Amino acid sequence: HAAFLFEGEMKSGADGSRILEGLFQRANTRNKNGRIYPLHILERETTKLQNIIKENGGILGELDHPETVNINMQKTCLRIDRLSMNKAGITEGRMTLIPSLPLGPAAIGCCDALGGKVGTSSRGAGSLFTKGGDTMVGEDYSMKTYDLVHDPSTPGARTAVVSEQLIREFCEFAKARPSTQNLAVASLVD
Repeated sequence: HAAFLFEGEMKSGADGSRILEGLFQRANTRNKNGRIYPLHILERETTKLQNIIKENGGILGELDHPETVNINMQKTCLRIDRLSMNKAGITEGRMTLIPSLPLGPAAIGCCDALGGKVGTSSRGAGSLFTKGGDTMVGEDYSMKTYDLVHDPSTPGARTAVVSEQLIREFCEFAKARPSTQNLAVASLVD
């Protein structure tokens, strides 16, 4: 039981959904669009989205980035279930691809075709400014959601399908060994 994330056969929920976890965003790092999101702005926006997730049970996202910042319910494919940011400014998250959403089946098909490894990209609006030759995201930035994309602008912003069976096995493994009692098992089964 050394590996707890499954990278072979696709696992899905009873409804055909896919649960994905991985890196969503990086602070203070130039992305492929040439922008840098300062740490304090991403912390603020991640906290805002965490509160929305808690209040509403999730945030919907779309397949690919649309032309507008607003979420179009007719183009949704996923629900963001959890976000967290570490001290280094890396935002990780969990999303569920839902087949009953308008573009859910297409997103699940893309996910399966890519072996479960799909890209994520933040969507928001705000001003940009130049600082020392870098294009920085401004204080007025407001993040709305994360979308599923083929080519994420954030380095390493990819997710992987989580196997519910392996999560259950990990929980049993952790419960059976006193030395693992302090592991964050709850974070795996939220």
